[in-house]
Amino acid sequence: MKELPPEKGIRNFSVIETTLEKIREKIREIYDPKKVHYIGVDAYDDGNKMEIRYWFLKKESNVVLLVKAPFDYGEKVPSISDIVKPAFVQEWEIADLFGINIEGRVENFFLTPESPRAPLRRGDKLGK
Repeated sequence: MKELPPEKGIRNFSVIETTLEKIREKIREIYDPKKVHYIGVDAYDDGNKMEIRYWFLKKESNVVLLVKAPFDYGEKVPSISDIVKPAFVQEWEIADLFGINIEGRVENFFLTPESPRAPLRRGDKLGK
């Protein structure tokens, strides 16, 4: 876990950088629904690769935990919905909006079949 220095203006914030292969393991290590609140998941696309980011809050210490993993376009992203039950809703949302291949997702859950595919994706427009 990497602590960010207080002089950067960010306090009570920890970043856990991992890989797709280990992201479920890292989340299992930190997530206890009695002690840690699931905030949500988002994705970042820098135009060359993507990053999935899961956000949590330690209830007692008020520390925000960010678990993130980079991945390449087209790479299959494991779901954490069996560990954190409500995560599937946001996972499916970012899958539609960014065109991410998230394990177990339902295609066009948030977008209609007529909608543009992956409207928030910056790079590699689905191989086009």
